[in-house]
Amino acid sequence: MKKIRINKRNKDNTITLINIIFLLLIFILIAGSFVKKVEGKNELVEISNIQTKNYSDLFFLLPNGDLKYNEILVTNINSLTSKYRGKEIRIVPDKNSSAKRLIEISYNLKKIGVAKIFIVTKNTLK
Repeated sequence: MKKIRINKRNKDNTITLINIIFLLLIFILIAGSFVKKVEGKNELVEISNIQTKNYSDLFFLLPNGDLKYNEILVTNINSLTSKYRGKEIRIVPDKNSSAKRLIEISYNLKKIGVAKIFIVTKNTLK
């Protein structure tokens, strides 16, 4: 009868691997406890339900992709350069507007020198 040898080296590698995975798990659990938790639920707004005259300092991204400010359609973002360079802008996207368009507008605003861009949700408007 032949004896089967268990390679001791392979057994040691498995224990080391289990220890590393266990340490990673503990690290992820601890790191996750430091993450700031978001309070409440962020919902996007239906712009058709808002009276925009009450919010004269906000830009509104309409469902068709157009950007409005003070009831005026913004056709050229570069025209905002002189007024908003180094300042903050708040955009209220309609819940049916395109996220791609929102990112495109945000990128163009950053390119012309806007300091900060805030996305306004339903909870912020209350």
